[in-house]
Amino acid sequence: MAEPDEMLEAGSGTPAGDLPWPTGEDRVLYSPGDPCPRCGSDRVVEVVYGMPGPDVAEASRRGEVALGGCCIGFDDPTHRCLDCEADLWDRPDRMADITPTPSAEDLRP
Repeated sequence: MAEPDEMLEAGSGTPAGDLPWPTGEDRVLYSPGDPCPRCGSDRVVEVVYGMPGPDVAEASRRGEVALGGCCIGFDDPTHRCLDCEADLWDRPDRMADITPTPSAEDLRP
C-alpha cells in the first residue's frame, strides 16, 4: 500500500486512485506542520469540537484554532486551512481506532 503522501495526486491535494476507505471528493490527507496540500498556505489550524469556552472562542477569533461545532463525530476533519477553508484529515481512517462492540453471539460460552 502506498504511503499517504503518495496517495495524493501531485499538487492537487485530492486522493489518487482507489483507496481502501471511503472518501469524499473534498477529503484531503494532511501531516500536521506541513502547508495546506490544496493551496500551500501555512495557516492551517487544528479543528476543536464541542461547546467552546471563552478561551477557545477567543483563540478562534485570533485564528489559532477552527471551531468544528458542538456535535463530535468519529471521523470529522482534524485540521482546517484558514485561507482556502479546506477541511483536512491527519490520517486516512480514524474509525480504525474504534473497537467494535461484541455481539451477543460473540459473548456466548
